Amino acid sequence: MIDTTVIDQRVELTSRPGEPPKEVYTAVAVYEGAGEWTALCLELDIATMGETADGALRALKSAVREATTLAQERGLSAGSAVPDEAIAELLQSHRAGGGPQVVSRFEV
Repeated sequence: MIDTTVIDQRVELTSRPGEPPKEVYTAVAVYEGAGEWTALCLELDIATMGETADGALRALKSAVREATTLAQERGLSAGSAVPDEAIAELLQSHRAGGGPQVVSRFEV
């Protein structure tokens, strides 16, 4: 079995003067195989894909930003948290397959 690589990183996005503080979210990116990564925002259950972990995470930040902006404009919830059991199952299934994983915190 290949060791799973878990990288913990914090991505800082600066606020413009006069803007409220940014929300902080947690993302998990897992390698699906065939050059494909999936990134999942744990707090909102929003997922994206990319050819690299960074690409999937960039797409996720954009999707989360769009979802939270639209939700705020319409007075709606942007999403709901992924259940702990589903997160554990996702990570365990990819760990068993030997695919790398990336855990990231980011602000929107």
